[in-house]
Amino acid sequence: MENVYRTKSILHIKSLRFVLIGSALSFLIFYLILTSQKEEFNLRAFMFGALPIFLIFFTPALYLHMTYYFKNFGQKIIVDESQSRLTVVKYGKQFTYSYSNIISVEQHLGIFYRNRIDRVGRRLAPWTPYGYIEIKLDNGLRFQMTSLMVDIHTDQQLKEKIMNAKTYNKASVEASKQLLNNRKAK
Repeated sequence: MENVYRTKSILHIKSLRFVLIGSALSFLIFYLILTSQKEEFNLRAFMFGALPIFLIFFTPALYLHMTYYFKNFGQKIIVDESQSRLTVVKYGKQFTYSYSNIISVEQHLGIFYRNRIDRVGRRLAPWTPYGYIEIKLDNGLRFQMTSLMVDIHTDQQLKEKIMNAKTYNKASVEASKQLLNNRKAK
């Protein structure tokens, strides 16, 4: 069975959801504040009030999104489980590797997901949905599949980690439990 991973519009929206919702709400709230105090809408006051809030809270997430986009632009990763092969297509060139060429596969998530593990109490941030999977090969190459290419945590993978908790890092198992609970709440 072949799985093909490339950037998808739905994953762009999913990654940008906090930015889109938060910026719309901040502009709406500031608009309501301005119009409730004056009879006439003042665009200059609106821009000087709402724009700094937008820049402070959402620029880091937009920067991360653009970085991920340019990193994965034109990249396609094909995982062929039946042949035990990984094929990476980037800039029109195709590279095929056997599973035996893979040294490690690391999953990198936002620090918000570690709250239940270490109880530090990090807050949800606009950049929370971003993460990536890094594939390290024996020839020194590294390929990244960002959250714009793949939902980096499928339910099946998370359940498998929980069911086989002894074979995984404790932090990884706890994060998997939290992610599954968050999805059930939605």
